[in-house]
Amino acid sequence: MELLLLPFIIIICGFILYLLSRQDFVLLRQNISLAQIFDLALISFVLAFFLGRFFFIINTLQFELIHAIKFFHLIKFPGLSSLGFFLGGSIALFLLFRKRKGIARIYDIFVISFLPVYSFNIIFRDYSEIYIKILLVLLSILIIYFFLRSHYKYIFHDGSIALIFLLLISIDSFIYQLLTSQKQSIFLSLSFIQILSVPLIFVFGIWFLINQKKH
Repeated sequence: MELLLLPFIIIICGFILYLLSRQDFVLLRQNISLAQIFDLALISFVLAFFLGRFFFIINTLQFELIHAIKFFHLIKFPGLSSLGFFLGGSIALFLLFRKRKGIARIYDIFVISFLPVYSFNIIFRDYSEIYIKILLVLLSILIIYFFLRSHYKYIFHDGSIALIFLLLISIDSFIYQLLTSQKQSIFLSLSFIQILSVPLIFVFGIWFLINQKKH
């Protein structure tokens, strides 16, 4: 069911990306066409998938999935790390747009466009309490609205929306692992995602403050 709905979610993301990119003054000033945006979005999505899959494999210690078929066979061998997915996309954007002056604005556009993927991921999480899932879905919808409003009203400086989201996804990944962990010891048996999330929370939090202050 989850994989059948994923193409529909990706179409929604593409439509949002189109709406945000078609008349953005930064993209126009940098001579970045819609065709380039969608080409680079496809490349970013591929790298995001690879890193999301690798993070899942490392976190669950299912190294048998590092196989030419099993790695891509999500129907039979499901599993993708949301933290790895969005970090992979962020790394891809940096590599592809690092020479562009408007890279911070581009980050914000891509983050807002692919937020539905995050909401989609929450819906299919295996929380023991359904109300937690409902609250998180509603919260993610509010975040999408807030980010869209901030983007059009210029509430934050360019790049800050992306940093806020990466901060939130790091916090969410740590808490989700905490809630779903089957281990008895919490602090002595942190998962790979938890260990990685802690420094990322500080990095993105401080980076956000610096980004707001320097402008």
